[in-house]
Amino acid sequence: MSFQKGAGVLIYTILFAAFAVQAYGTATVPSDTLPSTQGLSEVVVTATRSDRKLTDVPIPVSIIGQEQIQSSGASRLDEILSEQTGLAIITNHGFGVQMQGMDPEYCLILINGEPVIGRTAGTLDLTRITLNDVERIEIMKGPSSSLYGSDALAGVINIITKKTRSTGLNLQTRYATNQTLDNTLTGSLALGAKGGASLSLNRFHTEGYDLMPGTYGKTVDPYTDYTLQGNLHYLLTPKLRLEFHGRYFDETQSQNYMATDGKDSLQVGGDAKVYDKELNPILEYALSSAWRIKLRTYLSWYKTESGLRDKHADTIYDDSYFNQMIWKEELQSETVLNSKQILTVGTGFSRESVKATRYDSRERLSDYYLYAQHEWRPATHWNLLSGVRYDIPSAYHSQLSPKIAAQYRLDDHWTIQASVGVGYKAPYFRQLYLSFSNPVVGYSVLGARSLREGLAKMQREGQIAQVYVNPGKDAGDLKPESSVAYNLGGAYTGTPGWQLRVNLFRNNVRDLIDTRTIALKTNGQPLYSYYNIHRVYTQGLEAEGTLPLLNKALRIQAGYQYLIARDRQVVDDIHDGKVFKRDPVTLETTRLSMKDYGGLFNRSTHTFNVKVYYTYRNWTFNTRVVYRGKFGFADMNGDNILDDKNEYAPGYALCHLDVGKTFWQGKLRLETGVRDLFNYTDPAHLAYLPGRTGYIGATLNLYKNNSNAKN
Repeated sequence: MSFQKGAGVLIYTILFAAFAVQAYGTATVPSDTLPSTQGLSEVVVTATRSDRKLTDVPIPVSIIGQEQIQSSGASRLDEILSEQTGLAIITNHGFGVQMQGMDPEYCLILINGEPVIGRTAGTLDLTRITLNDVERIEIMKGPSSSLYGSDALAGVINIITKKTRSTGLNLQTRYATNQTLDNTLTGSLALGAKGGASLSLNRFHTEGYDLMPGTYGKTVDPYTDYTLQGNLHYLLTPKLRLEFHGRYFDETQSQNYMATDGKDSLQVGGDAKVYDKELNPILEYALSSAWRIKLRTYLSWYKTESGLRDKHADTIYDDSYFNQMIWKEELQSETVLNSKQILTVGTGFSRESVKATRYDSRERLSDYYLYAQHEWRPATHWNLLSGVRYDIPSAYHSQLSPKIAAQYRLDDHWTIQASVGVGYKAPYFRQLYLSFSNPVVGYSVLGARSLREGLAKMQREGQIAQVYVNPGKDAGDLKPESSVAYNLGGAYTGTPGWQLRVNLFRNNVRDLIDTRTIALKTNGQPLYSYYNIHRVYTQGLEAEGTLPLLNKALRIQAGYQYLIARDRQVVDDIHDGKVFKRDPVTLETTRLSMKDYGGLFNRSTHTFNVKVYYTYRNWTFNTRVVYRGKFGFADMNGDNILDDKNEYAPGYALCHLDVGKTFWQGKLRLETGVRDLFNYTDPAHLAYLPGRTGYIGATLNLYKNNSNAKN
């Protein structure tokens, strides 16, 4: 799409919103009709891109508030998400989050509504995000491409940073097992009734840990993180509001491990570095009490560098880099059509580029998009939400992503919700343009758009022994992965404040992108590329409950997920009698039945959590138990199907304890806690669990007034 067409889309959006206001007439609009957040304890922005009461959102959304974050003792995003219903932390090039049985690459991670870039093999490492400056975390489950475009097949996790309203300083310090030190200094400035500003600096260092002392190197090597975050919100005029969010992240990891080169073993060491920078200015203008527009700009840079050497030969082992950049512009209009309807429309573009060692040249992708959302209350007990988004990307076909949700409130206690939506995930840089040969093992990988030319070059150089799949005229035409998802649930709120929520979900995903062997190289190693093949589905049930006791001093929360995740082709082949299994002892071959098929790897059928919080005067006590059932870990018999008991990792439960006390009217808080109280470890399957760890910490609040002492 040309710049002129993009500008035309922007103008169309503004005119469309203006026409809607004129058509309905502003005379029917009350003087203060746009939703206000004043006095609301639970407000969400992720589901509608505007402030709404959580109880008014007709799709599955949950909030992790600041009080829960503080009492949990979590300091990084992966720690707090691991305790939430329907989420599982898995490791694949970092700590990623699995939602409703879908892998981390299908979960969109946002900070203040903008995407965090820098994924490795589709996984965004959650340890990059500190919780020290977080106000709340919003989790929206189900495809959200109707608002957010690509990567939101499974859902969206939005981290909202704090907005200060007081002048002062906040100091947080924590010392934990493995010589882990986490320090944060935050300065804030109140700007009267017009707003406030804050600047936060966090330093996190750990010496790592070793679950297998008999082997060379540590399970997790030492690393040091620095995170600098700035926030500003200011009312420039009675109608014009400015917000600014900035973030800088710097990580240095000391790597030291044993690598293999043929029959030889090499001691490899050196530093790996990660840099992450984000700028996000936002302007919001109220054209009237019924119409406001918002202009969002987002710039982000992500960079990694790896300088590893063979310690014995003192030669370079790995000297690689990865640079990624994204620029987004978006204009959003929110209009109150009348007392029962709100229309939100938006348009924008994003331009993304990657330059890396594994790419032949700098590669670029762009996307122009237009979305619309309509909120309608046809009657007192009904709330309908419909939305659609149209994307025009540079690398693949245009995408239309609709979604509709409904909520019916039977009475003051019962609420029913239902939604259906379409999501998609675009082919990424590595799947389109990668050109990589492993220098140690010898295999090669070519992106779909690099395959034809790359294979021809390798044939000319005599590197190819046999071609299994000859690229045709459609080579490189990868389709976006897409899904249709359904959610049906309800909630019951009792008079003492206790609540029970249940949600049934089903995700039908097609055109999953996988790798396949294209050719055999002369060194005996394969040449891989990417293609669309799989159809999978995930379905299940989520249930969460909250029970306050002792005049709300004691609060018990519990959550459970039942999950089925399967490959549709495998299911069809089993029903057709095409899949066989051989007994490793008797060597007897039998047809595989559905009861033998365990579904997709790395998914647990049963997970649950129980959390108990107790407050007594200035003391807080809490304990949490998180259970994950057995899950498929590796294909041991070579049939790419989870069908043998030896292919499972055992289930496990973790117990965490935390105690805190406040002094001096909330100015000082001391806390201590233990994670993994019973010291569960499983180096073979769960290298990311370090075993029992403890911490002590303190938080000091020095503000001119105490309104922000908790913020």
